[in-house]
Amino acid sequence: MLRVEILDEDGRPKKLHATRLVVYDEDTGNPISLAVEYHPGVYYTAQIGDSDFNALLESLGINKTMLFDEIDAPGSD
Repeated sequence: MLRVEILDEDGRPKKLHATRLVVYDEDTGNPISLAVEYHPGVYYTAQIGDSDFNALLESLGINKTMLFDEIDAPGSD
């Protein structure tokens, strides 16, 4: 089981137990990252930009195809 630790909008920590975690962009509703427990102790993680991200979304029944562009942000060197 995954133990997820997040900070809520007030900065208070929250802890949850889950077998699947999908992080969505609040403005667009698009998934950007995920972690899945397939079997006890067997985890898979992916994020937008990974070559298998869309396939993993589809395997989880999330009906979105994510396209992305890489950009060089100032000061990211």
